[in-house]
Amino acid sequence: MTTIREIAAACNVSIATVSNILNGNGKRKASERTQKLVLEKARELNYTPNLVAKNLRLQRTKTLGILIEDMTVFHVPYVVDGITEYCENTGYSQTHVDLRLCSKLGNDYFRKKEFAQSVQNAISELAAKQVDGLLYITSHERVLKCIPEDLGIPAVMVYGYTHSSRYPSFVINDRKGACDAVTAAIKKGHRKIGVITGEKDSIHTRLRLEGYREALEDAAISVREEYIVYGSWSREAGCRCAEILCGQGVTAIFCMSDVIAGGVYDYFHSHDICPGKDISIVGYDDREFASYLYPALTSIRMPLRELGMKACQILINEIRERKEEKMVRVYEANPLLIERDSVETVSE
Repeated sequence: MTTIREIAAACNVSIATVSNILNGNGKRKASERTQKLVLEKARELNYTPNLVAKNLRLQRTKTLGILIEDMTVFHVPYVVDGITEYCENTGYSQTHVDLRLCSKLGNDYFRKKEFAQSVQNAISELAAKQVDGLLYITSHERVLKCIPEDLGIPAVMVYGYTHSSRYPSFVINDRKGACDAVTAAIKKGHRKIGVITGEKDSIHTRLRLEGYREALEDAAISVREEYIVYGSWSREAGCRCAEILCGQGVTAIFCMSDVIAGGVYDYFHSHDICPGKDISIVGYDDREFASYLYPALTSIRMPLRELGMKACQILINEIRERKEEKMVRVYEANPLLIERDSVETVSE
């Protein structure tokens, strides 16, 4: 999306000059030649007026725009609930747009051309409602430039990285969560600990794998590459990868999601292996079904409601103070180990 800054650079004039001309206020302040140059360059670069910036005003509506990539992804309702609670406590209202990207375009929606246009249309929709600030909630933690640099109002990204000095990012400390999960097995005497990952190119996979390695290194346990099995975020992958790790002789398996762990349980039950007794299991996410598995699954709980509340707090503070800090800001929420019955004490 072309910005006023880019047009100004192309025309070798100031940003203020471009802004005045595009908003119809530059007739007395710019020459006819400069006006013509700016308007032609704007057409050439397919400039679309930023409705949010045009709606920037002195009066506030005390309304936040919540832009959601897909409400059906498991973590999103908890994040939204945290945002809602904070809004209720501070007198702010909300207006939501659910893009339904996973439902419509699949899990790799962010690689498809329709993605950027969907986001731009949603921002225009929220701008028309004159929101004071924007919370953008991603479906998968990743680095994306989803929020335009010239948005004109405060904004934050939740469960993703903006890679922007203008907008803070609110994420889970995946490295610490994975380290705590593996350390829990180590404290029960396990030294042959395998791991089943999500997709190889996922930020979650990379950070949780770093945590896995860190826990082993802190305990002076050598990292064995054959114990690292790359899968996906599916139950089927858990079942398939469990067979590989059982052949490696591990005594414990760290699953990078509870869904993966469910697949491991499937494999164990179909091969007369007792979870938590014959081989221990630790999951991640602490989904509701984790406590329903037998034995109940030890897992890492992500503070999703707290993440939403913190993001909302920072956004409202920026709206009230009208102060923009020029720095990259990443807020990491620490997850919590929930110990249940799937990790047995062993002596090796």
